[in-house]
Amino acid sequence: MKSYSFYQFMKTKVGEKSESGVFATHVVNDLDFPKFSTDYNNISDYLEKTPYDGASLHTFDTLFEEYENWLKY
Repeated sequence: MKSYSFYQFMKTKVGEKSESGVFATHVVNDLDFPKFSTDYNNISDYLEKTPYDGASLHTFDTLFEEYENWLKY
């Protein structure tokens, strides 16, 4: 199993022409994002307090599930 933060996973999505890519770009450009966190609740709380234009929490939920699966392989 891999040991990477959600932020590190987001860096793999930057540049995609999709909602995931837009979300990832916001995350990578956000200097205050919890870069070392692997915890869903911690990141979700941060995103609820700091929403991104054009990026929904539904996208985050989908990406976090993808992140958990990515860690397994």
